[in-house]
Formats: sequence, structure tokens, C-alpha cells
Amino acid sequence: MQGRELMIFSAAEFLKLCASADPQDMLRSISESASQDIWNELIKSHRSRWIDIAQNRTIPEDIVRFLASCDDSFVRAVIAEKRNIPLDLFFVLSRDDDEIVRRKIASNRKVPDEVLFFLTSDPVESVASVADYNWGLRSKMR
Repeated sequence: MQGRELMIFSAAEFLKLCASADPQDMLRSISESASQDIWNELIKSHRSRWIDIAQNRTIPEDIVRFLASCDDSFVRAVIAEKRNIPLDLFFVLSRDDDEIVRRKIASNRKVPDEVLFFLTSDPVESVASVADYNWGLRSKMR
């Protein structure tokens, strides 16, 4: 099995992995890729699993973008934690209505300096303080 790329082959398989209590299955649900068709089917037919989809490290950019704009703030917060989101989504999510989403962006190691600096002035103290702390860390590293 060495060298073989692990992959999820159906929406049913992904759902089974997500529902499992087995740590290996849970790991597979967040780390293995699936085809675009499988992700599309899951998005279309399994809204209750959007948070599980968001946690997968291999989801394609169009799925990331869709989930970043959905009406579920918990899903958007999971997307905001990802380090490999498109640059423009850092800007979009830094202006999210939900303070948890903004706080996740402020704590994201890959957030651009411009976005982090913007969040230091967030009206919600917990968001501003996380951004301010991380801004200070970056300043020390320069």
C-alpha cells in the first residue's frame, strides 16, 4: 500500500467515515481526497455534513469558497481556520458578521498583515485582542 494515494470513493463512504467512532476513520474523513462529483453531491444532498466537509484538508477551492459564504457561522469558522484558503477569503472572512469567524481569521498563521492589522481595530474586544497579540508576535519576528 505504500505510495498509494488514499481516496474517498463515494458520498456514502465519506458519510460512514464521519459517523464512525474509530479514530482511523475520523482521520480519513479529514485527510483523504474525493472527486469533485463526490464533494458536489455531499454539498447538494447533505447540508448537515457541511461542517465535516469543511474540516477535510483536501476540498477543492470552489467548495472552500461555497462553504465560506454559507449561512452557517460554524462552517465559516472552520474555513477561517484553514491555512490554505485563497487570499481574498481572508479579507472577506475578516468582515464576517460573526465574531467567532473573525477571531479565527485573526488567529490564522497565514492571515495577511493587512487583514491582521485591520482586525486589531475590531469592535469586539476578543477579536481585537487576538489580532493585537498576533500582530505583536509578528512585529517581534521582523
